[in-house]
Amino acid sequence: GAPKSTIAVQPPPNYLLLDAVSPHLSDWSTTDTDNGALLHLELASPMTGAVPLEISGVIPRQPDDLNPALQVPTATEADSLRSSVAVWLDSIYSGTMNNIGDWRSVDPERLSSELRGRIQRPVQFAFTAARTELPAIGLTLQQRRPLLAAAALTTIIAKDTAVEYSIACKWKITRAAADTFSFTTPAWLSGKMDFQGTGYRQISETPAGEERVRWTVELDDPRRDEFFVVANVTLPPPSNGKIIAPSIQFENAQPNDDGTISQLETQTEYLILVNHSRDQIDLATSDAVQATDAEEVRIINLPDSLLQQAVDILRVTQPNVTVTWNLRKLQQVKSLPASVNLADNKLVIAQDGSWRAQASYRINNRNRQFLALTMPSESRILSVFVAGKPSRPVQTTKDGKQLTLIAL
Repeated sequence: GAPKSTIAVQPPPNYLLLDAVSPHLSDWSTTDTDNGALLHLELASPMTGAVPLEISGVIPRQPDDLNPALQVPTATEADSLRSSVAVWLDSIYSGTMNNIGDWRSVDPERLSSELRGRIQRPVQFAFTAARTELPAIGLTLQQRRPLLAAAALTTIIAKDTAVEYSIACKWKITRAAADTFSFTTPAWLSGKMDFQGTGYRQISETPAGEERVRWTVELDDPRRDEFFVVANVTLPPPSNGKIIAPSIQFENAQPNDDGTISQLETQTEYLILVNHSRDQIDLATSDAVQATDAEEVRIINLPDSLLQQAVDILRVTQPNVTVTWNLRKLQQVKSLPASVNLADNKLVIAQDGSWRAQASYRINNRNRQFLALTMPSESRILSVFVAGKPSRPVQTTKDGKQLTLIAL
């Protein structure tokens, strides 16, 4: 046919055009028509023959729309049209085709390798057609239920001015991807959780009954293999002298068929307590926990310095029991004014019965001026050194006893 310098393409309804690419393309624009936006592609020069063109875009879909209609762009001035369609489903969905019209379902291997290689996953549905007017392909989606296992690590740092909680939750995901995660905490954490990180579409808080609150984390994109979230809370020191560990309980984000919400079958909870206060902290509910080692609680990257400061590293064995610690104020004890921590005595006796002795003392002195010594009778001090410097002993009497005083 005659050379053409423009090509018109009719995108599907609600199609958001992102880009149009061709080695022969000069410019592109859209105009509004009764059938929606019409795409006009301006070529660098009039052409005949094959013109490669790639159009990319998206059609928004609400998450609760499980019956989307798949439509493809069409060239409006084409006398004949051969079309191929490859369909990939996100791993959170399974699907069936319910109305394909004039489309023909084919083996995905019959599609071109270029089309199959657009996404590095196997094509799930493939269709071809040889018509200029292409009907929509009806698709019914079923959201696959992922299998989740979860673990929580709550690190509690007790300070004189505050109690800091860092709650780390980690999910292991199998069977299907997941974009919604749910867990409950005591109601006293309501409105206080500060979630870290990005990629959240929404984090909601709703009452869960029995003085608990449910946190639901919805993501922009589904996650596979594992998902991790951290929330921080800072509270004032407890007025009742008790530090309480929040019980973290994981739930299935999707309700059961009867509308109830069940807890995850596989979940573990760990606690770490670090004492930066001047109080002594004692575990009050030892029957609800079991001591464990630092390697077991490494569901997140914890600094070794924090683990070395830990008073307790625990695994919760009774989730329905509130784990608590008692704060005990330390009473100041009057210390000794001085103490001799080490005494080293050496004695040499001569054949004529005379003797010489050397005594070395390590003294912890707080407020004493002298070290008082009782010397053997008829003995004589030859030299005295204090901290390596010579000193002079002083003789005195107290309560009828002769004492030798050495200045400290």
